[in-house]
Amino acid sequence: MLSSKILKNIEFRTVEIFEEDGFEEIHIPILDFSPDKRALHIREDFTYEVVKLIQDKKVYYRGNIIRTSQFGKPKEIYQIGCEIVRSVSLKESDVIDCAKTLNRVIQEIEKITDQKVLLMIGHYGLTTSILKDSSNLFFVKNITKISELVSSGKLDRRLARIFFKVVKDLDEIKAVIKDVPEDIEIFSKIIKSQKVYNLSEKVEKDYYDGIIFHGFLEERKILGGGKYRIDSKEGIGFSLNLFSVGII
Repeated sequence: MLSSKILKNIEFRTVEIFEEDGFEEIHIPILDFSPDKRALHIREDFTYEVVKLIQDKKVYYRGNIIRTSQFGKPKEIYQIGCEIVRSVSLKESDVIDCAKTLNRVIQEIEKITDQKVLLMIGHYGLTTSILKDSSNLFFVKNITKISELVSSGKLDRRLARIFFKVVKDLDEIKAVIKDVPEDIEIFSKIIKSQKVYNLSEKVEKDYYDGIIFHGFLEERKILGGGKYRIDSKEGIGFSLNLFSVGII
């Protein structure tokens, strides 16, 4: 059952946090044209449109979108999110700002729902740069093909293990991978809620190229985000599915 009270409280406090942290609200139409401009459909992603509209800004947005599940079923989502977009490259301070805002939002969700949020952190760029052509085997969890690579000596066993398994401590990853990207280090230090690391966590959109993360409340996915590049712009942000958070 969806609790309107919880949904409204979390939306209200999230907006307050965004504005306190320097994000400016923008309004994006719910309808979007098809590529050939011949048909209108309900938007399925806000991030791409945000990046087209702005640069060198911190913004937040909210509205309804339609997402199609892996089984082909459309699902309505009431989403609120924030983005930091730069015309060329993100600064370290941008990554820190995003992590701090996410931490505040998570703490507020935990306070309002009296439940703990689990944040799963991955890194698309790290996985693809090290595993290269084999990275997709890890994204789809193809244990048979991965085992064959390890058995043939084409892939180090420790490396395969750290990319395949879910770990609770970043130090376990750093024991195998010497140079861990800065963005994953920053989020690990700033986010105070429970965290796990899944380096081969699959991305939902092909524009992500750095840290990615998903938040869960009682095994329900309630938020997601990460670092991305769209056209020549770089950004980082996250969005919250208020319909999912408001379930009691």
